[in-house]
Amino acid sequence: MTFFKIPIIFLIIFLNCIILVQTCVDCTSKFRKAIERFRKYDLPWRINDAEIGLRCSLLMMRMESTYFQQYAVNQYSGFIDPQDLAVIVQKAMDKLPDVLNFNGSDSEFLDNLANFGKEIILEMKPALKKAQDLVCSPSECENLKEMVDCGQCKIVFKSLCLVGDACAVNREKRVLMETTDIEETGKKLKLIALVTATVIGIIFLVLLITIAVVYSLYTKKERETYTVEDV
Repeated sequence: MTFFKIPIIFLIIFLNCIILVQTCVDCTSKFRKAIERFRKYDLPWRINDAEIGLRCSLLMMRMESTYFQQYAVNQYSGFIDPQDLAVIVQKAMDKLPDVLNFNGSDSEFLDNLANFGKEIILEMKPALKKAQDLVCSPSECENLKEMVDCGQCKIVFKSLCLVGDACAVNREKRVLMETTDIEETGKKLKLIALVTATVIGIIFLVLLITIAVVYSLYTKKERETYTVEDV
């Protein structure tokens, strides 16, 4: 088991030595690829419980895609200061090896992974709020030189002043997004469980048929042998 953890440890140490691109956490390729690599090559060996393994995999896939982007865009304006974001991303990368190489039980590993995502969100909240106050202030936004647009995963150098709905937290949209996300995750789990159960059922049925056929042929051969000897 330890052998399979060695590559990911060296990978993450190497990634921490590289200057991180200043985009949103899940837009950062180093962060995304480190999680993706662990999910594909190490997670199957780390988790024994199939259901918990599926939940860990789905959570990691969300972190690889738009998990933090959605929070930034739906909770706030989606803008964040590049320097603030660089600090958040670096903290996430520093914590990532401990998260991926956590030695607790399967359920504890899942809880630790979920808490890791929550901690990043908590780190983002004040930075997103500060950036939103700046881009939504007519007197402040004109003096801004650059901001990271989490929605587009890029640094913006102009048009940094926002007004109207862009400066308001759309609670209905956020609640709808979170509800939809939970429902979709549940549907994925059910579908995977159904497919897995179907495949296992088919394999079991084929095995039974094979045993029945082999037993039938063996019994027939035994009868033929007994008949010949009896004659």
